[in-house]
Amino acid sequence: MFKSVKIKISLISNLVAIIALIILGIISYVFSKSAIETRLFEGNKNYLATVAVSLRSNDEVNDRTLENLANLISKHSFEELDNTEHLLDSVGPILKSYRNVGNYLGVYIAQPNGELIVSNASSDAEKKDYIIFGKAQNFDARTRDWFIKAKESGKINKSNAYIDAVTNKPCFTYSMPVYKDGQFVGVIGIDISIATVQDQFEDLSARTFALDSKKFIYAATDKTLLGRVSPTISKVCDEHMKIGDYKPIYYTRAATGENRIAMCVTVDSHVVCTTESVSEVNKPVKEMAFIQLVVVIIIVAISIFILYFVISHFLNPIQSIQNGLNSFFDFVNFKTKN
Repeated sequence: MFKSVKIKISLISNLVAIIALIILGIISYVFSKSAIETRLFEGNKNYLATVAVSLRSNDEVNDRTLENLANLISKHSFEELDNTEHLLDSVGPILKSYRNVGNYLGVYIAQPNGELIVSNASSDAEKKDYIIFGKAQNFDARTRDWFIKAKESGKINKSNAYIDAVTNKPCFTYSMPVYKDGQFVGVIGIDISIATVQDQFEDLSARTFALDSKKFIYAATDKTLLGRVSPTISKVCDEHMKIGDYKPIYYTRAATGENRIAMCVTVDSHVVCTTESVSEVNKPVKEMAFIQLVVVIIIVAISIFILYFVISHFLNPIQSIQNGLNSFFDFVNFKTKN
């Protein structure tokens, strides 16, 4: 009977301890998970901010190039800029030098009639510093987005990614209108190889990608994403447009069913995102929870062992009294003569 009492008391005591430890473990798990996610979000925010600064820095360099070129052109009188022949003489020689300094795919000025005076791979092939590109090639700059948006906005415009017809390389176009004495001279533009942006992404550690306004992925640490529009990532971008910059976005990768967390920031008209697996985020929390579980099991096992012997020690006097009472009543009931 006493062994049964000892075991019951030990089990009840440890059951209370187990419940307390389980509650403590759950609270610890919830707070640990929240703390780790908070640190992750802050880390991703700082990481994205650094990437965004780098991309904006590139944009600023290209913007200054256009502004300097526009200022140089505007120093000429309007009579020196009002037709193709005058533009060839006054602006043509500048284009090649600007292209060499910036290592651009092309530098050009689109005239009001839609023809280009351009320095690019085509002019190199003809061993000229610049050439005219227009009606003879069935080309009209006035139909192109970079021309239309720059002229309509009156400021610098950055295009979406596209394949350059001359070099066959993916690129962007930065363009801006040029005016002299209030009169429209044309739209100047520079073509930038996307490879310069991708080179920056090669050195990034986290899974990161950049998209233009059409959700075309033009730079990524995972090269399998390049050159396409991903339906899953498009949904991430849609959610980003709703909630804003530096907010966590939970989504499921369509191909694998993996749950992931994304965070995005807008850079000009483009978007840069970084993503991470939810399981990787929760991995340290689960490891901590497993360690806590093992510790609880060990503590419970030790406490049961200790409590059993402690209770045995304190119940021994009661057992002696019980034995004496049993002997007394056995004597009274003539069951024994002792």
